[in-house]
Amino acid sequence: MKTFFLQILGLMIVIVVGLMLSTNTGFQTSVLNTFQGGQNSIKEQDTLIISDSNLQNTKAKIKIEVAKNNDEKAKGLGGRESLAEENGMLFVYDVKLKPRFWMKGMRIPLDFIWIDGDKVVDLLANVPPPQEGQSDATLPLYSSVVEVDKVLEVNAGFISKNNITVGDIVNY
Repeated sequence: MKTFFLQILGLMIVIVVGLMLSTNTGFQTSVLNTFQGGQNSIKEQDTLIISDSNLQNTKAKIKIEVAKNNDEKAKGLGGRESLAEENGMLFVYDVKLKPRFWMKGMRIPLDFIWIDGDKVVDLLANVPPPQEGQSDATLPLYSSVVEVDKVLEVNAGFISKNNITVGDIVNY
């Protein structure tokens, strides 16, 4: 009976430690995701380069901020009055999914560039900020048509200005 009790206690300790690690976003995000191939980790102030699918022409260079934890991902660029022309925010996910975004707290329109590995797989241009006084319940949700592991938010018009297309390659 005593051995059984000790085994149950040991199992409970393992479960509690596992839960703590799985919900500790600081721990999860201290090892940021890597681009496909695993050789390069994304750093807070990296510059992303978007090139055509043949890697012949560089289309854009974007100085990124990385949304590292769930709180930063939830806030995103909300509350900012502006975003420098060639800057953006990169959201990195541990697994491929169809993350949903809304424009809560946004004051500027955005373009969304949906990325899987090192490839642009979907685009959403000119998403407006909410109207003054619009309730959270009426805010539309935006998502990619395919699963992704990264999303890049940039100023509205960026996609058109830089001729970003599905199939372009993202590197840094």
